[in-house]
Amino acid sequence: MQKKFYLVILMSLVLYSCAHIGTVESDLNKPKFILENQPIREVKVWVWYSGYDPNKIVAHIEQVSKLTEEQVGIRLAVVNTISTEWKSDQLIRRINKMYNETYGNYKWNKFDIAMGFGFFAWHEVPLMLLGMPVACGMIDDTYRRFIALKTIGTETTLHEVFHSLIFNHGHSFTGVMPALNFQIFPGSGSLNMGNYLTKADREEVLRNKWRDFSSKALLLEKYQKDMVSSK
Repeated sequence: MQKKFYLVILMSLVLYSCAHIGTVESDLNKPKFILENQPIREVKVWVWYSGYDPNKIVAHIEQVSKLTEEQVGIRLAVVNTISTEWKSDQLIRRINKMYNETYGNYKWNKFDIAMGFGFFAWHEVPLMLLGMPVACGMIDDTYRRFIALKTIGTETTLHEVFHSLIFNHGHSFTGVMPALNFQIFPGSGSLNMGNYLTKADREEVLRNKWRDFSSKALLLEKYQKDMVSSK
């Protein structure tokens, strides 16, 4: 039992170190870094929510915005909140709901990114407690602007937001962009996913910083998996 305990501690330390190796966290106050983030781009966010206090979600996005602004000069501004009912536990179906409610009408150009917040399904919780992988968030691979989330964890929201601006690869080993988020128990802090981009990921984000979110993202075919579809 004691050996298992020390093994868990060792693995936790290794995973935690992965969240910080090679990230931009130590560069935030350097004049050159700050200059590269200028000018600030304001990204308009529409929020769909079910079961959450909308004020809590807005506060959450404001916290995420502070992290995006200090790293790449992008400020997230919630301009609309919409109460909804998610009729499916599947994240891609929630994404399609947001897409279908905005595409082809006056709403399409009123926002840059849509975020839909809901909870985990009852049957997903035991899987999480057993350490099984469960999707906490997803972004569409057509426009890279529709995000569905089952948590208001900072790392997960940051991860999906940065996916909207990283096109040339899927995930990174360190920083905020690993493919999997390891937690001791559901809702606890991440062991391997931090709040900061790697330097290479930041360069990619800065290249795409001024993209038009209403246009389809130029992704390699292997990354075109979670596509939106019309009614």
